[in-house]
This record gives sequence, structure tokens and C-alpha cells, in this order.
Amino acid sequence: MPYNIPMYYQLNTLSGFSFYHSCVLIEEYAKRAKELGYAGIGINDDNLFSYPYLAKISKENGLKPLFCLSIKIRNEIGGHFSASLIIKNEEGYQNLCQLLSLQKKEYDISDFEKYRNGLILIIETNSDFFSDDFLNVFNRTFFSYHKVFSDDFYFGITLYSKQDMESVSIFYDFAQKNDYHCIYFPKVCYLRKSDAYKKNLLEQSQLFSSNEEEIPDIEKEGPYYLLSE
Repeated sequence: MPYNIPMYYQLNTLSGFSFYHSCVLIEEYAKRAKELGYAGIGINDDNLFSYPYLAKISKENGLKPLFCLSIKIRNEIGGHFSASLIIKNEEGYQNLCQLLSLQKKEYDISDFEKYRNGLILIIETNSDFFSDDFLNVFNRTFFSYHKVFSDDFYFGITLYSKQDMESVSIFYDFAQKNDYHCIYFPKVCYLRKSDAYKKNLLEQSQLFSSNEEEIPDIEKEGPYYLLSE
């Protein structure tokens, strides 16, 4: 029976096209989201391979598809933040293609100044963001992106630990003070609690198939399933 969650859209889901990082099949994802009463579903891979499947399967299940792209954006001290772009309309898709044509591993402000129309930018938070010192250091970067995207700029909040839940008020106070929008942005790599072992198997496969210097950081916290259990 559907949970009837009013107008909930799951955005930050990795599909099987995020190789070694997700075991989510789009058909099963849509079916499960429909069971839970979601209004729409998104895919947030670092590529566009899932887009045709997402459009087709979402339509078949009466869900709104949300087309996202996981990227990295530069900050003022030479590092980067994990972020996501969401397509709002046809112009947004065209601008996303223009950004991809730049063939960059990390994007900076100047890239978005030309190609931001029709796109939403979400900076993904983690436990580092729940610290006054961290926020004070990087607020200039946040302000710069907010200035470019205006009302289409958000922070995506993910809470995976008790400590995060206790500390997140620091970030909410900071966001309110600076007029930044926040949305709930849980990452999903599998659909049910019982599927966690599949993600572990994928990560182990990556370890055996990659050279040590090529292995990216493997996330060890969770959960990464649709929040219903």
C-alpha cells in the first residue's frame, strides 16, 4: 500500500549506470517509488546514459522524471564540492550539453555564467558543513554560486548519523542568515535495507578490477536505500 508521501521527489539516486557505485535498476526504482506514493523520481549519475530509460519508465508508472547530473564545482581554495545540476526545461538541457562539451572534471563560476539558464544547482552537504569554521571559510564560494543561480541555488541536506542530526542546526542557522535555500537530498544506491550487500559486492568488484591509484573513495556511511523502512 502506498505511503502517500505528499509531493515527494527522490532526486539523489544513482542508477546502475554509476558503475560500481549503485545496484539500482530504473524499472525497480520506479515501481518502488510508486508503491511509496512518491510524485517523481530523479537519477543523479555522472553521465546521461539513464535519461531515455528514466523518461520511458517514469511515464509508464505515472511519475515525473527529474533529470540530474552529478558534478564537481571548484571552491576558492583550489578544492571542490560535490554538486548536482537539475534540468528545468529544454534550454537547461541544451546548456547542460554545452557544459559537458567543455570536458572538465571540475566546473567553476565562469562556466555557469554563460550556461546556467534552465538549470538548478545543488551543493551536496556532508558532516563538514555542520561547522561554523568550515562555513565561514567557504561562504564566499557559496555566495558566488548563489549570485549566479539566484533562486535556482540550493544546498542538499543529507543526514546519516546521530551526530549529523545533532549538528545540522548550525548549518540551518547559517543558511537562514544568508538566505540560502535547503532541500532534503538523501543519496540512494539500493532500494531496500536488505540490498545493502549488493552495494558491498560492487565495491569489492571495483577493488579487484582497478589499480590501487585509480580507486576512488568508497563511502562507508549509510543508509543508501529509499527511506521507508
